[in-house]
Amino acid sequence: MPKIKTVISIFVASPSDTKDQRNLVENVVDELNIALVNQPIQLEILKWETHSRTSLGESAQDVINQSIGNDYDIFIGFLNQKFGNPTLKADSGTLEEFNIALERRRQTGTSPEIMFYFSNAPVPLMEINLEDAKKIQDFKERLSKEGALYTLFSNDVQLASKLRLDLGAYIQKYQNPSLASIPQKSEDATLHVDDEYGYLDLVEDATDDFQYATLSMNRINDAIFAVSEKINQRTIEINSSRETGTLSTQRMRQIINKTVEHMDDFSKIMETETEQFSRLFSKGINSFSKAAVLSKDFSNSQKNIHNDYKALISLLQKMKLNYNDMNTFKIAVEALPRITTNLNLAKKRVSACLTNFQRALEENTQLADQAASSLQKLVNGQVE
Repeated sequence: MPKIKTVISIFVASPSDTKDQRNLVENVVDELNIALVNQPIQLEILKWETHSRTSLGESAQDVINQSIGNDYDIFIGFLNQKFGNPTLKADSGTLEEFNIALERRRQTGTSPEIMFYFSNAPVPLMEINLEDAKKIQDFKERLSKEGALYTLFSNDVQLASKLRLDLGAYIQKYQNPSLASIPQKSEDATLHVDDEYGYLDLVEDATDDFQYATLSMNRINDAIFAVSEKINQRTIEINSSRETGTLSTQRMRQIINKTVEHMDDFSKIMETETEQFSRLFSKGINSFSKAAVLSKDFSNSQKNIHNDYKALISLLQKMKLNYNDMNTFKIAVEALPRITTNLNLAKKRVSACLTNFQRALEENTQLADQAASSLQKLVNGQVE
């Protein structure tokens, strides 16, 4: 017998250089629909590629606007490097679609929910279009003035995590009896479930991933301490040899080469651990997001949510301390004298590895802050 599902419709707006992001949002929605298979909610994506009909209009964009309508529940916008082609009413189709969503939001006060994501991935200098870059920056400033929050992402893995968090938070708001504001329709709701993961499985996976991410961060701290000690020891050897008058050029080069070996070993550790930390942390955030969507089905979820929140806050504090410690070490490495070419290159490698990990910490700290905020809302609503 068909089940009655509350359909949450999502309109995706973006220029032509966001094909990967448009496909990614479909994957995230499919994952969330699998998690929601036994719940009276289903997500549906509206895109011009699939929902525009062949018709006549004032312009191609006008046909798209008429086909999509404006009664969707969520507006998701993406911008990479292109701002898009101008239409009769705006500087780009994406901007015109945003203006329609914003106008309806002003009229209703609540709908649609507007989520905008900007890529901040590095771009080769020769590929930068200054006109598009200025339009994108102006649009960011406009969003800020409108009181709209936007999110930055540097890769698709991070974007997927942010989408899961944002859509999961939206679903949580509507996982209660007062769903009349969203249109309901009959669906047979037969979804292909690739796995049988449930709430407890997701919580356990997230806990494990965060524990392993913490261990990875601890190994980095240990590596920083070890290489610092070794560099200090080499400095002591240089000073000692200088005091005894035995610091020949050959002896100096031997000590410097040892220092280079220590620094290169450290760089290898950093490269491995940075990749592992980012992968584990992102995976943990994703599991937490899915678990939060399912949490209302379990009467004993309050304790789990409260514990999840405390664990995430603890890890978040550790990440921020780690960032500061790493910055101190990075400054010390960059201050080493330019004695030989090999040492200079080793310094650059270490500095680059530290910068990459700091960037990973910054990105994942943003995800953790957002996840902690979502969990805090659940804690306030469910935990006494």
